[in-house]
Amino acid sequence: MTVELDTGLPSTRLMQSFLRDKQTLEIKLTTGDIFIGPMRWQDPLCICVDSGGQAVVLWRSAIAYVKATDGTSSAPSPSSSASEASAPEVPLLTS
Repeated sequence: MTVELDTGLPSTRLMQSFLRDKQTLEIKLTTGDIFIGPMRWQDPLCICVDSGGQAVVLWRSAIAYVKATDGTSSAPSPSSSASEASAPEVPLLTS
């Protein structure tokens, strides 16, 4: 059975705009690890982020939040300390 992205969901459309615009993202996992970088691709189960010059595949079920950054954060990736920015958090829907 093939699972497809539901492009009717606002969260999917927002993530697609982040991808299209090559927006720098801060992605925090449920473990507390934080990855910062642009998204390379997404599928129904995972997203791939360019973090520190490396492709990192993250399972959507492990993501606590995704937020756009201005791209100037100097936080190491991954890290366990979050920088508080004013960008809105975007929770991902998982099935």
